[in-house]
Amino acid sequence: RAIKGAQVNGHPQNRLYNTLNVSFPHAQTETLIISLDFKGICVSGGSACASGSGQASYVLNAMGLPEVRVRSALRFSLSKYTKTSDITKTIEEIKHVVKRLQSLSSSWNS
Repeated sequence: RAIKGAQVNGHPQNRLYNTLNVSFPHAQTETLIISLDFKGICVSGGSACASGSGQASYVLNAMGLPEVRVRSALRFSLSKYTKTSDITKTIEEIKHVVKRLQSLSSSWNS
């Protein structure tokens, strides 16, 4: 809700309790990953078994999601070591990064 147009990918209830996949419009997965990495936040763009491949998520493709949504998706995974402060920091940084990327996208498309 904090990011305009963000969409959760997958079933709303039937999912792994520690994993979340979200698409952010007008923001490319690779750019999001790099931008968040500079902030000390580790995320992924694909499935765990394809991590590091640079390929779009075959799972999201198999779900029939539009390519634009697949290419703007991030996967977040939590562990028993994840703190509430980690989640809060991640949300705040994502809001800033996505807002900046959306702003750049709209200026390119004007």
